[in-house]
Amino acid sequence: MDGRGTLLYRSSVFPEKLARDYQGYPIRISSFEYEPFIMFPEISSGYVTYKAGLEIQLINVILNSLNLTAKFLPPPTKEELWGTPLKNGSWTGMLGEIKLRKSDIVLAGCYYPCHMDIDFECSKIYKFDEERWYVPCAKPISSWTNIFRIFDLPLWIMFFLVYLLVTVLFWLLFKVRYAHNRYRTLNNCMLYLWAIILGFSPPQDIPDKIIIRFIFLLWTFYCMAINLCLPKFPDHIPSRSRT
Repeated sequence: MDGRGTLLYRSSVFPEKLARDYQGYPIRISSFEYEPFIMFPEISSGYVTYKAGLEIQLINVILNSLNLTAKFLPPPTKEELWGTPLKNGSWTGMLGEIKLRKSDIVLAGCYYPCHMDIDFECSKIYKFDEERWYVPCAKPISSWTNIFRIFDLPLWIMFFLVYLLVTVLFWLLFKVRYAHNRYRTLNNCMLYLWAIILGFSPPQDIPDKIIIRFIFLLWTFYCMAINLCLPKFPDHIPSRSRT
């Protein structure tokens, strides 16, 4: 080294340990036809080759970059494709070829076995898959029926009975005592009382008779219970939409 702290021959302290050109050195590959990773096998002069597939394209890029030659080993039997561990510590299938040093690399959409044997070294994961469950699709329900599924039938019947009872009671009271009032007709009574259910304010000319105001106040509280209390506590009211 000179006085400036550099190497005299400009050599690297940490040289690359892997060559960039292997001059066509053969690399043994264990694989079998497994779409879409390994496709279109061909046998020529006793050797098998694969013409297409995701992993074939990937390995070809690596082989061309490093100037290597692929030598595919004969595919394993259908019973032991990727391989399974045995009690004596050995493996069957393609992983068995790796463990016995008969092969240099395994290609065929392999799972991750490196946590199962220290003799395996896995590459980076380059493809992810998703597993899903399938259930039968629920029977579609017409959108116009959703309003009727808010409550059960007994609650709807009770609601409309109370509504009709209050409407008739209002109509009779106004018909007898207030002949010129807008509540005199049954249609108007039904319309104004239904408006309270929907959250609209009633006309301001309600008579000041105590009995009428008392009934009107009870109906208002009843509508508030339907519109406010029930949505806040849905579990207290059984509904077929949750069954």
